[in-house]
Amino acid sequence: NRIPASCSKPTRTGLMVACLTWTLPQRSSSPLPRSNACFDAVWRKGWTEPWSAEPVDPKRPLVCLDETTKQLVQETRLPLPAVPGRPLSEDYEYERHGVASLFMMCAPLVGWREVSVRECKTRVDYAQCLRALAEEHFPAAEKIVLVQDNLNTHAAASLYEAFEPATARRLLERFEFHYTPKHGSWLNIAEIELSVLNRQCLDRRIGDWNLLREEVGAWTKRRNHPACKINWRFTTQEARGKLKKLYPSFDAFVERFVLTPFGHLVLSCINRVLFYLEPCHAVLKRLC
Repeated sequence: NRIPASCSKPTRTGLMVACLTWTLPQRSSSPLPRSNACFDAVWRKGWTEPWSAEPVDPKRPLVCLDETTKQLVQETRLPLPAVPGRPLSEDYEYERHGVASLFMMCAPLVGWREVSVRECKTRVDYAQCLRALAEEHFPAAEKIVLVQDNLNTHAAASLYEAFEPATARRLLERFEFHYTPKHGSWLNIAEIELSVLNRQCLDRRIGDWNLLREEVGAWTKRRNHPACKINWRFTTQEARGKLKKLYPSFDAFVERFVLTPFGHLVLSCINRVLFYLEPCHAVLKRLC
């Protein structure tokens, strides 16, 4: 979408308002089933709260999956170290060495996470991550409850594209998929882990694939050693209060239908029909 001519040179705040106006979805109840499904997956009966020290059901672990990218940038000149009275100095020039895809897989209730660094984020890469979850990380689980967003590669068809039909079917039976609603990917707890990864590990220039894998692996071990958990307290009942504007109501019906030109046309037709039926009603009443 192009910015209108009246906003050809908007301020930063004005541009943010314009972008939010164009990208926010209209009021609709379509995201509600998936929202409730994600909340129920996190707060399912039989599981404990994320801040509790009690063990969870090992047969049905909750795993959240999300992915991001990291641009590999190499320094062209060595930075000047910081000295008293002068901060660290870096040259604005750099060399690009490709873009890495990072698949974040985390079990927020047990404080476990794993990051897979790959060159692409195709269906085959996604299927390889699912296979690692089922066979390497949770081999004893009967069903892995997987929460993920609506990316086109996040589908069961990816398993059949990467493996033989028998292997794909066997892996598919190990998973129970829960998708976040559109414009509601914040319900995926893996985004919180990606935010921590970006702030603690990836907020600098990294230009080598091996260095990237080493740094991400060291960060993962440091986070898994004390079993850092996610303090997720947003329940289904609280969501129904916060997102009450998405639920259908009479006011919303009046706003979206009655107060439109089409709604006025329908109401005028109904009034005209009632006007012509009134004499007939009087005649029938007199005959009876």
